[in-house]
Amino acid sequence: MSLNIQNFQEGLAILEPRFRSIFLEGYFDSFFNKEKTKLLAFTYSIINPESDIFYDLTSMGHSCYLSKEEHHAQNKYIDSDTFQMKSVTECIQEGIFGSYSFRFIGHFYNKEWYILKELIFFGKSFSEREVKKNLMKNYLNFDFWESDIFDTYKKAIYSKIDLRKDNYEDEFAELPMIVSEIKKTRKENINRAYTHYMNQEIFLPFIEKLQIKHPELYKECYGLYGVDYTLIFPESKSYTIIVFQKRDANGNYTIEYFLFLNQSKKIYKWIYFNPEVTNYSFHYALEIIKNLEKISNWNDCGFLNSSWTMDDPKFWNEYVLKMQDGKFLYLEEVNV
Repeated sequence: MSLNIQNFQEGLAILEPRFRSIFLEGYFDSFFNKEKTKLLAFTYSIINPESDIFYDLTSMGHSCYLSKEEHHAQNKYIDSDTFQMKSVTECIQEGIFGSYSFRFIGHFYNKEWYILKELIFFGKSFSEREVKKNLMKNYLNFDFWESDIFDTYKKAIYSKIDLRKDNYEDEFAELPMIVSEIKKTRKENINRAYTHYMNQEIFLPFIEKLQIKHPELYKECYGLYGVDYTLIFPESKSYTIIVFQKRDANGNYTIEYFLFLNQSKKIYKWIYFNPEVTNYSFHYALEIIKNLEKISNWNDCGFLNSSWTMDDPKFWNEYVLKMQDGKFLYLEEVNV
């Protein structure tokens, strides 16, 4: 297929402001649909361990195209029956991977380009001509522009599988799949950054003070995922709930909720639920959702560590912040 200079230049003009230059090294072609709303572009480069991009290559998710012998060479045998896959660094050092390509797939939606970047490694046995031919044939020998990746997430995914279809739906399901994936990733990163900040700034010091002032009630406190405690908050971040499991001095375990109001900087214990007491610790994500689904639109444990924010006004207004005679019904101010 001969190079279309206009497509080449227009594709580069779209990619250059959005990606670091090292990701565009070896850029060789771009393709558009007739309306110029969908983009497909490729790079090709020989792997150089001394290049500035080497760290990115060894730390990113990827796919690969290898010969049968190269596939077998990826296996690192522990014994005659078990093996593990070699790392990218090992595959490069041993000459299994010889080149790589970045594939860019873009969708122009709501006056903005949304572009996914994907890394593909090729075995050292593949020549440049073979790599480029491989890239082209997989995406240009059929009507690529009508494929699922440009369809709405809901239509492309939920029409084919029934997994959690009745009670779970991606919050960006009505958007094109590329747009959905990028928006979800962006929001998830923001949520996790906010969660880490609020834990460090507000909640970890707060729990430490609880344990110092009330050691008989808060002997130990347990989070769901790693060091940071699970937080529930709206996209506006106006208020934030922390939920954790605690063990008292008698060995009783309960799940507790506290609310931080950003405007007043005060912390309240949220007492809407009657905590269930057990004599053992457990992964309590399901118990949280069993509580929340009674009073909100959260109905899946995956929401607790994802892009989802609690943007259900009824939840906050009726079950958390509701007041009567100038006092909160379900909040008790905490001073530590």
